[in-house]
Amino acid sequence: MFLIVNSYFSIEKRINQSAEDYLEKTNEYAIGILEQTFEKYRVLLQEQSSELIMSLESPDKKQSELTSLSKVAKDEIEGIFLMDSKGEILQSVSFNKKEQPHLDEEYIKRDTSLPVFLGNKKLQNSKEYFLNGFYYVNFYIYDKKNDKTLVVPINLQALYKNQIKNGKNNYHGYSIVKNKDMVVIMHPSNNQINLNITKDRKREYPNFDFQGLEKVEETQLSQKEGTIYYDSYWWDQKTPTEAEKLSVFKWVNMGDSHWVVSTNSDIKERKGLPLANVLLLLVIFIIIVIIFILFIIILRQYQHQYKVYLKYKESEKRREEDQIRHDLEKKIQQESKLETIGIVSTTIVHDLNNILTPLLGITKLMMDEYQDDEALLSDLESIYISAKKGQELSSNILRFSKLDSKEKKQADLEEVIKDGVKTIRLLIPKNVELVLDIKSDNYPQVTMEPQDLQNVLFNLITNAYQAIGSAKGKITISMFKEKEDSQQFVPAHFKNKQVVVVRVMDDGPGIPLEIQDKVLVTPFYTTKDEDGGTGLGLFVVTSLAKKYGWDVQLYSGNKGTSFFIRIPI
Repeated sequence: MFLIVNSYFSIEKRINQSAEDYLEKTNEYAIGILEQTFEKYRVLLQEQSSELIMSLESPDKKQSELTSLSKVAKDEIEGIFLMDSKGEILQSVSFNKKEQPHLDEEYIKRDTSLPVFLGNKKLQNSKEYFLNGFYYVNFYIYDKKNDKTLVVPINLQALYKNQIKNGKNNYHGYSIVKNKDMVVIMHPSNNQINLNITKDRKREYPNFDFQGLEKVEETQLSQKEGTIYYDSYWWDQKTPTEAEKLSVFKWVNMGDSHWVVSTNSDIKERKGLPLANVLLLLVIFIIIVIIFILFIIILRQYQHQYKVYLKYKESEKRREEDQIRHDLEKKIQQESKLETIGIVSTTIVHDLNNILTPLLGITKLMMDEYQDDEALLSDLESIYISAKKGQELSSNILRFSKLDSKEKKQADLEEVIKDGVKTIRLLIPKNVELVLDIKSDNYPQVTMEPQDLQNVLFNLITNAYQAIGSAKGKITISMFKEKEDSQQFVPAHFKNKQVVVVRVMDDGPGIPLEIQDKVLVTPFYTTKDEDGGTGLGLFVVTSLAKKYGWDVQLYSGNKGTSFFIRIPI
């Protein structure tokens, strides 16, 4: 019981760590987008400064540069001011308000960093300032040739919604940006802009508990970066609801601005499904332990020796995701769930294998000792066979998850395929014809575990006859050598090698083109109903092929589907 409880909390700790890692990457992604966008505008404005100045000074000419910049910036750039070396406004143009061709001079008056720039001509952008319900920063572009300055106001909330908050998340959470006074300058909800996270919200929601936000404010003002668990509310909702949050934050300097960028998420929502699966597996484990103890009590009167060896082996492998923008969160969340379930299931199966090992040994000893007792011997043989089947099942699972690896051996491809087809032929419905077409061509032997290739065939044939359904159909398994002048894609490790192709072809309805890229690489993806499949068959095929460096190709149309397993020799 102690080990079970300890395992539960150990898994919960790993789930928390996985959530922290994900949020840290998401927060770094948001910071990277801010920095890249600022750099993009700085380079764009610097390169076009002379043309923009000419367009502003000559309004009668074609203003292609201004029109082009307005399209690129969407609603993020409010317009442009042209100023002389003393800071006097010479000309201005507004991008977002057609009824006002010139920018309001309040964009200049609210800018407290402009005098500093006019003095040194080195500052990239101003400190943030509040105007008309939003925060802005002014970009400074000094054109030395004309001795004039372009001042470009950037709407930070528009930048946030266009670049950072772009797409739907599977989990509740978002990134926000605050200044050194803990005032919100970028947020999913416009209503939160220019609010201090504690003082202003207390006035609006006097009955709310703000201890969690006070902790956040204290921590962020005292540290450059970090992680915080706290109780708060979802402020992007019309009526904020309570939530247990996990937040990752980091301070950044953007020109004359000093901001803290933080990303938060609902920790209960993240932990819910993995922990529910963990609890289910733990209950199963407890039941198995109870059954085993009862069996030992019954068997104790016959045994002479009893030894139990318990080994725990944990394997944890994390894959870092290089993708950015919209697919990042979905992919990391899926990997996190699969990793958690995989660790728990393989640990329990490994422990079960250790339990069955002494059981097999003791039963074998008793079978040798009680050869004269036919009734007891028959019971012991039944126990031995059942335990052996359980051990083989757990060994297959462990071998697939790479916690256990049998020594590979030279295997005859033709013999392996014939044995596999012979076994699965018994499971094929009568309405489906299974044809084996192997051309004898002196196929060389391959180093592998035969069960792996047979497992690949089992999953492909199962998918084929399930796709055919109740209609009459035909499945053909063939093997042939690929021609050397074939136009097939050749991976690096296929070069200068002979390639043997195993093809599984059916005349079913085919796989729609739009999902063909998903079915091979996405676990749990299925188009069948709840009783039709788990969505793991083709994922297992690609996983086993990857293990040996084989290549899997899919061709499908209205007249059927063909899978090609290309094996380099």
